[in-house]
Amino acid sequence: MRKIIVIGAGIGGLYAAKPLSELGYNVTVIEARERPDLGYPWYDSVAARTFSSVGLKVPEDVCIPKQVLNYYAPSGEGKIKQPDRAGKSLDVHREKLIRFLLSRLEPHCSLRFGERVTSLVIEDGAVKGVVTDKGRCEADLVIDSSGVFSSCRRATPDDFCLNDPLCENDYIIAYREVYSRVDVGKAPAPNVYLYPAGLMLAWVKSEPDMDGVDVFLGSYKEISPEEKERALAFLRAHNPCLGGTLLSTRKECVPLRYPLGVLSANGYAVIGNAAFMTKPFCGSGIEISLKAAKALVSVVRGLGDAPFTAENLWKYTLLCAKDFGAYHAAQYVFRQMIECLLPEDLDFLFTSGLFDKGVVAIASLDSGKYMKEVDVRAFYRGIVSAFRRKDILAVVKGAFTYALRAYFLTRSLPGKYDAKKVKEWKAKYDALMRAAPKTVAELYRASKE
Repeated sequence: MRKIIVIGAGIGGLYAAKPLSELGYNVTVIEARERPDLGYPWYDSVAARTFSSVGLKVPEDVCIPKQVLNYYAPSGEGKIKQPDRAGKSLDVHREKLIRFLLSRLEPHCSLRFGERVTSLVIEDGAVKGVVTDKGRCEADLVIDSSGVFSSCRRATPDDFCLNDPLCENDYIIAYREVYSRVDVGKAPAPNVYLYPAGLMLAWVKSEPDMDGVDVFLGSYKEISPEEKERALAFLRAHNPCLGGTLLSTRKECVPLRYPLGVLSANGYAVIGNAAFMTKPFCGSGIEISLKAAKALVSVVRGLGDAPFTAENLWKYTLLCAKDFGAYHAAQYVFRQMIECLLPEDLDFLFTSGLFDKGVVAIASLDSGKYMKEVDVRAFYRGIVSAFRRKDILAVVKGAFTYALRAYFLTRSLPGKYDAKKVKEWKAKYDALMRAAPKTVAELYRASKE
């Protein structure tokens, strides 16, 4: 019986483990943390049909109806309501989802907690297993679901085309906290603020399990106690429901990078945050990790008894690139434009009419059906206003042009695996994506001159 090892109890790896075991593989999940420590005790959103599309029927207590977010500029003005796919999206409790996925595996897979994978076993140009703090474990395929800081992925050989460095601004440091709720006659509005009080992002929304207020504070750098207090004061000024008693706190790192260009090599595949499978504009990789896991399972199923070579696993990269990778590459570029704008210019975009929820849905490449949600009159007024602000118009135009380049380059992956062609394509992809922040910022600076 062929063996598969899943490194880490990430959502994508845990989902894939069960159908892979049902295909006849001996599947082992190795997780560094103990079982009670898995998952985050908070809710993140997923799109409608996320679970049904991958054949999961989750317990009712895992999900609640989505809290549709209202986005605000740094000043707290210019509300833009987040699109909700037909009003059917959900907020998913991560910790409960992890527990559910683990419960599915117990009769089928070996689960090893409190065991840390220290390195991959690489022989003759292929991954042959892993080394843990308890010994060597051989496998025919290793699936890396160990998160954004995966040391195994970053230690792979150059010819795997997977060892991208973790660079500045590839992730944000986030505090996720629950505070007491002040009774103001209604539930907390789910409000998100871009760049308030010097941070990158902050939000306030309901936390139903504790009858409190869910607060998110995120920044590219460590948040000092003074910055944290300023951000909380800003949130309380705009959200009187936010009380002063801290009920729960957790600090995590959230990846916001563009996806890896290559997702597999000989005997090895990456999934979830280890492959940066989050939306580069708004994070949360639950939906994407599940989609990628389904794609990986379909590729393995199609291989039958064939070996797990880079060539045979290449379809996994192709499926992910066409399903979400190209969109996410474009979203990453779009985010660079938002991040480089001065607060007053971001305020303008939010209040000019250029960014209503339909335009935001299209810009974030959610779905073409949101074209009908565009307020054409407001958008026209915004265009008229924008012509009085040619600096902003220039950077918006430049960013969208660059985003299109990223989209089509991602979709130009070699259709068949050829090591030389893959390496050449990967070099172009990384060069384009790594240049995006600087290129967009230079456009913005030039527009101000």
